[in-house]
Amino acid sequence: MNARSPWLWAGLVATCAMTLLATTAHAQQARPAAAAEPAADAKPAPRKGGVPGLTGATFNGLNSDPESPRPFPIAPGGFMPRGPHMAANDCIDAPFITEGTHGFDTTGFSPGGPTTTCAGNTSANGWWVYFPSANGIVTITTCDLASFDTTLAAFSGTCAAPTQVACNDDACALQSRIIFSVAVGTPYLIRISAFSAVTVGAGAINIQLDASGGSACLSAPIINEGGHAFFNTALETDITTCAFNDVATAWFEYQATQSGTATVTTCGLAFFDTVLSAWTGCFGSQIVCNDDACGLQSTIAFPVLAGNSYWIRISGYDGASDFGGFHISVATADCVACPPGATVIENEPECGHEDGPENPGRDTVNGGCNSSPPVFTPIVVGDTVCGTTMVVAGTSRDTDWYSFTIAGGTEVTWTVTAEFPILIGFIDSPCPQGAFIPGGVAVAPACTETSVTLCLLPGTYYAFIACSTFANPISCGGPDNRYLAHLTGVPCGPYVPPNDDCATAEILFGGVTAFGDNTNANTTVVLDGASGCTFAGVPANLDVWYRFTPAQNDVYVIETCGSPLDTVLSVWTSCPGNQLVDMIACNDDFCGLQSQVTLPMNAGQTYFIRVAGWNNSAGPFQLLVLADSSGGALNINAPLTFNTDQTINNNVNLYIPGVLGGSGHILVNATFNWYGGVQTGTGSTSVGSGTTLNMFGDGVMRLSRLMTNLVAGNWTGGCLLLDGGQFVNAPGAVFNISGQVETLSTEAGGELFANHGSMFIAPGADATFGSGFALVNTGTLLIESRVWFDADVTLGGIVELAPGGEIDGPGNVTFTGTFIWSGGAMRGTGTTIISAAAELHLGDGNMTLSRAFENHSAAGSWTGGCLLMANGLFNNNVGASLDIFADPQIDVLDAEGENLFNNHGLITVHTGEFVIGVPGENTGTIIVIPPDTLVFTTSRTYLPGSSLQGPGGVTFAAGVHVFPEGTFSITGPVTIFPGVTLVLPASSMPNYDAGTNTFTGGDWVIGDGSNLTLSGADIRTIGENTSFTIIGEAVFEALANLSRIDGTLRLEDGATLAINPDGANGTLINNGHLRVGPGSLLSIDGSYQQTPIASLHIGIAGTTLQLFGRVHATGPAAFAGSMELTYEHAFAPAQGHSFRLVQSAGTAGAFASIDPPAPPSALLRNPVIVDPLGIRHVVTHIADWNNDLHVGVPDIFEFLAAWFAGEPAATTFGGAPGVGAIFAFLAAWFAA
Repeated sequence: MNARSPWLWAGLVATCAMTLLATTAHAQQARPAAAAEPAADAKPAPRKGGVPGLTGATFNGLNSDPESPRPFPIAPGGFMPRGPHMAANDCIDAPFITEGTHGFDTTGFSPGGPTTTCAGNTSANGWWVYFPSANGIVTITTCDLASFDTTLAAFSGTCAAPTQVACNDDACALQSRIIFSVAVGTPYLIRISAFSAVTVGAGAINIQLDASGGSACLSAPIINEGGHAFFNTALETDITTCAFNDVATAWFEYQATQSGTATVTTCGLAFFDTVLSAWTGCFGSQIVCNDDACGLQSTIAFPVLAGNSYWIRISGYDGASDFGGFHISVATADCVACPPGATVIENEPECGHEDGPENPGRDTVNGGCNSSPPVFTPIVVGDTVCGTTMVVAGTSRDTDWYSFTIAGGTEVTWTVTAEFPILIGFIDSPCPQGAFIPGGVAVAPACTETSVTLCLLPGTYYAFIACSTFANPISCGGPDNRYLAHLTGVPCGPYVPPNDDCATAEILFGGVTAFGDNTNANTTVVLDGASGCTFAGVPANLDVWYRFTPAQNDVYVIETCGSPLDTVLSVWTSCPGNQLVDMIACNDDFCGLQSQVTLPMNAGQTYFIRVAGWNNSAGPFQLLVLADSSGGALNINAPLTFNTDQTINNNVNLYIPGVLGGSGHILVNATFNWYGGVQTGTGSTSVGSGTTLNMFGDGVMRLSRLMTNLVAGNWTGGCLLLDGGQFVNAPGAVFNISGQVETLSTEAGGELFANHGSMFIAPGADATFGSGFALVNTGTLLIESRVWFDADVTLGGIVELAPGGEIDGPGNVTFTGTFIWSGGAMRGTGTTIISAAAELHLGDGNMTLSRAFENHSAAGSWTGGCLLMANGLFNNNVGASLDIFADPQIDVLDAEGENLFNNHGLITVHTGEFVIGVPGENTGTIIVIPPDTLVFTTSRTYLPGSSLQGPGGVTFAAGVHVFPEGTFSITGPVTIFPGVTLVLPASSMPNYDAGTNTFTGGDWVIGDGSNLTLSGADIRTIGENTSFTIIGEAVFEALANLSRIDGTLRLEDGATLAINPDGANGTLINNGHLRVGPGSLLSIDGSYQQTPIASLHIGIAGTTLQLFGRVHATGPAAFAGSMELTYEHAFAPAQGHSFRLVQSAGTAGAFASIDPPAPPSALLRNPVIVDPLGIRHVVTHIADWNNDLHVGVPDIFEFLAAWFAGEPAATTFGGAPGVGAIFAFLAAWFAA
């Protein structure tokens, strides 16, 4: 059996009850009180430096040359310090910690802090500040975690004024454990130091918090043999038979794992007056009870059967309540009997305590380095030894040393069975004691045979045996104090390690360094280039095997760091058959030529660990497994393979040159930080519920497997190289891109980047998507920064290009879902394509177009904003539909290049004003719905099939617009700005009736200098609900033969319209409304006739011909209906002004009403006068009744004629009706 035998039980790490190093022994001088340890816990002073330890050990074993020694320096403690927070040298610099494992290395540190009640006050020390996560009892230990003789102390208060709350030197061999009660949120100062003032070293502390305390019986925690913490806070009735008022209670359900006599003790583990009792159940019978067995502490013993439960009650005498610890062990009666053929009978007086157990001092038989002078019992290979021990709990213990000499290389085995827990081993130098020979030390529980085997060179060596703890008393003379040992040996041959095969894998325990050697090992499986974890693909052979069963779900670090062997380390879920199936993690070179893997492990599952030599390397090594109980990260910076499905609850960091691979499917339920490195294999990686994926991209992130973001992701930089891999943002997940990122492909096949959730290209980002892979979107994609597409892509789902965003590059981008363009820019040589089945929504922000944009969507809308075109092309294609709302505008951003807006489909202007400010073609339909307006601010080309229609308005603000064919059926306002040429084919205008030459519908405004041509049209009738406004020098030849106005004709700002009614000197019939504005002229080559429902409106802005409106007819004029005259442009006429408004060859009829403007003053009148030459308007004195611009006697006769005729102007003159009007007129006449 090898050095680490399968009897190392699960309580090893948790309780520190087993002692790896022999620390207290026979020496019968108690440590003096001045040693700063309590006298009750004093142990013999010579033990320091006089008992085997591990520090500085050297392995003098054999390599391939049996005669060649191979020194093997052991790293302090056998492991690299671990933990998220290393101890600080000074208290003031101490890091904050909580429960978990935390590393330290006191090398270079200095002493500090107050003097405590235990040792370690003069040594270099390290500090932490511990914050409990809950109220309860905390256990802090270095058991099996340190490389030297430690002491631990805890303080409340501050660095400047600390108060000791706990201190311990040796709780588990040379290591320490403290137990004390804590309050959540309260800081505690933790100090690690050494027993010796000159000792420094590395290691770790482990902090475990028990928030339950085992207070109530019905909820008592289940325990087994080993050490446990308690806090007796529950209050209940005094029910024991051996104590007084022990009402403060803690309960535990003890399940025995073996049959025999169970011993439960608080001796040396509690610091107040305890009472122990055992019960058949919570409401059962008392089995045994004890108050004071060792001072004020207690010990009980009672028979137990494996598998049965017993209830342990821990209480305080007279109501005492405090925290503490207790220990349970089981001994099988008479499991050791001295055989008749025994060759060595120890026969120590008083079991090594010759001065008696109450005054231990001398061992003159085999006390070894703990005796003065040192003394050993000589034995030879082949001897059988019968011996005894004695332990004074918490004070001293018997240690037995046997010397033997071998003349040649011998494989020596030391096999021991004892009635007590044992520590055995080989030592190659006695006093001052050195370390156990690596691989030559073991511990075991009572009644369990164990052995250590080493191949030793010629020389003298020492076989050692002692109780592994001095916490429990063992009396001399029994029971349970005997042991039986055998020393056997055979010549050293080609030594094959006992764990050469996976089936005989050696057991590993967390935090305990295993020492091994693969010399002469066989090769079970060959790890080669296919595994992805051997340097240069060179096979790793000569393997030995270990097995490890975690006690809890956690991330574990397995390493050979510090070994002389060039190792390759791998982890398997079963004894292997195929490296690509059973192997879940592997590594070649992590720490130099040595190896480390970090991976999550599940509680209760057995994992097999293979240590092999790279390229047939052979030699000694050390192996350590550590749990990162603090919830630290899984750091991957070397190949790590999972060939079975894994759930990882710790953070994962993947760095270059790390490789995450294998066929297993990995679910990370914590933060996954991808700094670089590779993900490969046939498995998959998912970042799961309540977690975050961070792609920091310090280097290339190569993906050769499926990776799925299930919740939240961030990509802040770097290159994602798809090498046969697929990246998926799952439905419901959110993925943010906020840095300069790039997705490329090796075009190995099957590459995919897919968004099925929500993906954001955040402001400040710059995302490039290369070629050779499929880019898929079925979720939501918001682009607020630049995105470059090297190749053609098709995007479904919902995509929004928002302000600040850019789509760029040579790749065509096709949208098949919903595309929202609310701002930002489209650039590059590629084309943006909106498929027929897609929805297009434009608007709200400024949109810049510097590429081709092909809209095929039958469901497009535009709700605002400005499309700024810079060398852009927008095609609204056949079958496409674009609905306009809320004042969108198309304009030119940059004069460079050609900017075109082409409509070959349907555009419907629903609300607002739609301004098209770039040239282009129109073969489709534009419908304008009132009160909306379509505005063209540049020339356009209208091809056959073009259609402008609807009751809304159209404004031609600039350019030339020629409709060769098509439909122009705008019945709303048509405005033609100055300088615009508009050519419309009459045949394409439904509002022009060629049979009757009638134009019906629309309000047409023809601007100054513009030219409206209705080719093929001869408008002779302006129909009802139709108006034409001709401004300035506008040209509208279609009205040359106008003969009837049923609608409205306006001439403004000096416009001139010459007409020849019916083309034959006919008559212009005004049956609607005719306005001739200031300076405008209607010239009729024929007659003018106004019907009773018609109106004539003439504007006057001055006295010259260019400032008042005029109508000239070569024929007579017949008047009816109404006439309106207005002074405009702030014109104020004066007395004597005269205007010829209508000039004709004769007049007939009369207006039913004339509406002149108000006279400029009370002494003036401004009549409109119909005379034989047409219509005249004068401004004259109120007494000028005949309107000849002079006041004379004829005016009196004219006035009196009007007065006698009853004309109202005469009969009410001056506001004096009747005869008074005559006198008023005469008064005005005489005053003129």
